Formats: sequence, structure tokens, C-alpha cells
Amino acid sequence: MVFYYKLQLIITMVYMRYSILLSLMFFLCHLSYGLNVGKQVLDLNGIKWLNGSPISSLKNINDKKENDKIYVVFFWATYSNSSSYMIDFINKEKRLYEKDNIVFIGISTESMKEVKDFLEEKGYSNDISLGVDPDKRIYREYLKSTENIPIFFIVDGNGKLVWKGAPFEVNRILSRVINKTFIPKDQKKIEDLRKRMRKFAHIFDYKNKHKIAKRILRIDPTDITAVNVIVDEYIKKNRMKNALEFLSETRKKAENNKFIQIELFYIELGIIERMKPEKSKTATARLCTNVFNTFYNDSKILNEFTLKIINNIPFPLRPLDVLLKMAKRAIILEKVKGHTSTALNLYYQTLAEVYYWLGWTDKAVKLQREATILMIGEKTKKLAFLRYQYYKKVLKLKQKLQ
Repeated sequence: MVFYYKLQLIITMVYMRYSILLSLMFFLCHLSYGLNVGKQVLDLNGIKWLNGSPISSLKNINDKKENDKIYVVFFWATYSNSSSYMIDFINKEKRLYEKDNIVFIGISTESMKEVKDFLEEKGYSNDISLGVDPDKRIYREYLKSTENIPIFFIVDGNGKLVWKGAPFEVNRILSRVINKTFIPKDQKKIEDLRKRMRKFAHIFDYKNKHKIAKRILRIDPTDITAVNVIVDEYIKKNRMKNALEFLSETRKKAENNKFIQIELFYIELGIIERMKPEKSKTATARLCTNVFNTFYNDSKILNEFTLKIINNIPFPLRPLDVLLKMAKRAIILEKVKGHTSTALNLYYQTLAEVYYWLGWTDKAVKLQREATILMIGEKTKKLAFLRYQYYKKVLKLKQKLQ
């Protein structure tokens, strides 16, 4: 019986290993088809636009201002497992690069109705240029016979393809293209080194995997894949302090890429959660302060990170003073936009929760009531009202005990 289970385990491991290898081979083969880097991209004639501004061509732009533009064309589908997150991902990208003259263009080969229904169901509302390619003319020219999506293409203002690849790479590449520090040869070296790193990982050769990760970081210190390898090595050896120091240095090198910085902050939070309480309390306060300073003008990230700390860090270890500043700042930024939005109502709820943990239950009740009144949507309104009722009960209990 023991032999049977051992044999089953070996078969499972071999299957998983070769499944990963086959998936990787498919993706790499996929990148070899379609448009090649450095080539002129094709126009987008024939696309039926359902959101944002229609865009017909990305090439031969004569206007000097237009030449500064960078186009990010992504192919996606509502049936893809990642589609639920794709538009959220693009919205974050757009927000982070809103001052950098980036144009995001999404293309699906589905029907107008399928895409429109998906966007309405998810409640997406934005000015990203989204269109459908029902005849698959553009799709076939960009990707040829492959169907592995989502995939991204970065195009310069002259209509030349700078890079194509998977979503997780976009931020690192885009920040370098913006700063004119992107070198295709270096990217090719990184991709080749990653293949070797994955090979060592599959045979559990962690020593060589670590060495390759360091070589990647010498080319690009912000490569998240390599960063995770180094961090995992520190965690394995229980060297949490070294892991945090390494992330701090990496963050400095990613100063111009806010998206990579937030990824690094989340990695840091994961390390802090493994630390002993007395050490994690100080580390959490420092982390929240750094997030507040880095994303001082980004309401959504301030709100998201506040909630992340509340949900992931035990109450006695939370820096409530910093969380209070983050939650209040998010509301101020949203109010500056000059309109009442669903986001603002959610930010009210976040601040109400911070008030609750601070023991300011009366303030929590008042603010949660305001959020409930303004909330749109039956389900969200019900949940907001349940929070309001909960805070009211706590307040009554406090008053009875006084």
C-alpha cells in the first residue's frame, strides 16, 4: 500500500512537471508567431468600437506630440479565466501612467453583445478604447494561428512594435520604454535566463536557480520573478530582516514604476505576516508609512492597502494612526474629483472601520450611515446597512456599560 502511494506521488509529480513544461513551450512558441519586434504594426481598420475613442492607425504619425505616445494593445476574451481581472488591471495601469501619454487598446474576437454584456455585468465604466474584431483579421495578423490570450503589444508613436508578451511583464517593460531605457537585447537575455531558471526549478536545483536570479537582477533589478526567488531563499533560511532590506533596496531601483513598487509592498507584507509579533508591529508601521508616502496621491491604492492591513494583520499589531491618515487621504483625493462616486462610498466605509477599531464608535456609526445612503446597488447597499446596524449595536452596548 505504501509503495502504491509512493508510485502515485511520483506519477503526479512527473505529470505536473511536464504539464508546466508543455504550457511554457506553448507560450514561447506563441510568441514566435505574429508580429516581430521592430516591425511596423498593422492598422486597426475593421475594429468595431464599443468603448472609449476609436483608433484606426498606430503608424506613420507625423504630429510630434503624437510621436511621444506609446500604445499598449492587448488581446483578451470574456471567457478567459483572467478576463475578470483584466479590465481592473488595465484601469490600474491607466491610472499609474496617466501622465505618460499611454493609450490602452483592448481587442476581443467575440461579438459586441458578449463583450458589452460582460462589461455591464462587472460594472466596468472607463474610457479605455475597447473593440471587437469579429472577422479576426487583426487578431490573425498580430497573433497568426495562436490563441493564447491575454497577450500584450507595446507600440511606439512611430507605429513600431517595441515588445510583446504576457501581462505580468507589462509594467517593467512599459516603465523602461517611457524612460527610454528599454533594450530589446537585454530583454532577450532575461528571457533566456528565465528558461534556465525554470529548468533548475523543475529539477529542484535551488542553488543554481538562485544564481540565475541574481544574474537577471544585474540586468534588471526590478524583475519581479527574480526578486521572488531571492526573497523565497531568505524566507527559507528564516532571514526576514535580510529579505526586508533587499526589498527596500529594490524599491529604490523601481522608483519610476509605481506598479512594481506596490507589488514589492505586498511581498513585504507577506514577509511581515511570518514574523514574530514584537518585530512585525514595527515593520508593519514602517510599511504603512512608506505606502502612504509613495502613493500619497493615489486614493484607490491607499484605500486598498488600508483594508489589506485590517484584513491581514491582527488588531494589536496595526498602526491605526497611519491607517487613519491613509483612509482620510483617500477620501480627500476622491472628493477633489468633484463628484459623488461608488468609490467614495467605499472609502467612507473604510474610514468608518478604522474609526471602529480606534474605539470611536459614534463616528463609525455616523459615517457608515452616510455611506449606506449614498451606496448604489441593492446587494452593496444591504451589506453597507448591515455594517451600520452592527456599529449601532456596539455603540448601544458601550453606552450601557458606561
